[in-house]
Amino acid sequence: MLQPQAPELEETILGACLIEKEGMALIDELLKPEMFYVTRHQLIYAALQAMFHAGTNIDILTATEELRKRGKLDDAGGPFYITQLSSRVASSAHLEYHARIVHQKYIRREMIVGFSKLLTLSGDETIDLTDTLVDGHNLLDRLEGACGHNRQLRDMDTLMQATLTEAEGRMQKNKDGVTGIPTGLAELDKMTGGWQNSDLITIAARPAVGKTAFALHLAKAAAAAGRCKPSGWATAGSCRQEKWTHTSGEAESYHRKHGYRPGKRPENWQGSPSA
Repeated sequence: MLQPQAPELEETILGACLIEKEGMALIDELLKPEMFYVTRHQLIYAALQAMFHAGTNIDILTATEELRKRGKLDDAGGPFYITQLSSRVASSAHLEYHARIVHQKYIRREMIVGFSKLLTLSGDETIDLTDTLVDGHNLLDRLEGACGHNRQLRDMDTLMQATLTEAEGRMQKNKDGVTGIPTGLAELDKMTGGWQNSDLITIAARPAVGKTAFALHLAKAAAAAGRCKPSGWATAGSCRQEKWTHTSGEAESYHRKHGYRPGKRPENWQGSPSA
């Protein structure tokens, strides 16, 4: 059975990393040396990855020297092969897409090897079934980790460091106790510190109690603070009513500011204030 592989894409990836400064930054977290099918490609990528982590500039000459220091230059194909790799590509366009394909090929090879071993163990009655099940669970965990399904998992140290960094950022943006976008309601701002990044705010209540009017107030407060340009949506049947509700509220605020009495048009009335 022919193992899943993509040698041409491996060459393209290595060539792009040799000629593009940002090449390794794009694929460093996605690919590991053992994910390359061709052995010399594994050696070359391992050298490039070590240089990237050390902050060393990557090009044909520095990569060749790194392989020479490791004693792997001949095994990697020599200086001529390194130069040949860089001539295969013109830029790092589609580099991440190519890397994902190579990554998937590696996963498929690991699945073939792992499941073939499990198949053999399953038919061997001299091996404890519990041990075989443990091997199966370990294989699935390893494959899921390689697929990136566990990338969202973080240890407590990482989580606490991110939390402290976010807290420091909020303290720097603090204004009268509000670290996010103000709501226009003092008590609500005390509880939330304003709306924060990534917040999803849901306003729920029975019909006709002022949900949309409340949302308009929040949008107005955010716009007045100069923190954003809010937009809204309402069903066709309520658009006109909400427009009048918002306009009436603005007119009342304007009248109070200028000392006008309700129910009486002022002598110098010239129409509605401009928005």
